[in-house]
Amino acid sequence: MSTDSNQFENLAAKQASSDGVRTLFELLATRAVALQTLHDELQKVIVTNRQIRSGKPFRFSQRQKRLLSEFQKDAEDVTSELPARIARLNDPALLNVALRSETQQLETEGKLYTVFHEEDKSAAEKILAFRQETIRLITDFIEHSEFRGTVSTR
Repeated sequence: MSTDSNQFENLAAKQASSDGVRTLFELLATRAVALQTLHDELQKVIVTNRQIRSGKPFRFSQRQKRLLSEFQKDAEDVTSELPARIARLNDPALLNVALRSETQQLETEGKLYTVFHEEDKSAAEKILAFRQETIRLITDFIEHSEFRGTVSTR
C-alpha cells in the first residue's frame, strides 16, 4: 500500500468548516502532488549523476532496501492514524498544522540539501523554492482571513 502524497490536505479539505479553508486545502492538495513530482525528479537526477560519477548502474544495497521498507511501513502506520487525528482539528488548528509542517520540512530539507553534490543542487533548490511558495500561500491566506491573530504566522 503506497501513501498518498496529499492525504493530509485532502482530509483537511473535508474537515474544514469554512469555504476559504476548504479551498486553500484543495489547492495545497494539488501542490502536494506537484511537490511529489519534484521529489521524484530529484531522485532521478541524483541517481543519474551518481551513475555518471561512478560509471556503473545504481543499485540499492540490501541494508538500504530494508531501511526504505521500514520507512514505508512507518509512513503507512502514521497515515492510518491520520483521519482520526484530523477529525479532532478545527480550522485554525488545520492551518497551524499545515504551516508548521511546511516550515519544518523546509528547514529539514534545506539542511539536508547543503551536502548534496553540486550537480544535484539545482533540482533540490526547486523543491525549496516550491516549499517557500507554499508557505507564502498559507501565510497570505491567514493574514487576509478571519484567522489573522488566532493562527501565528511566525
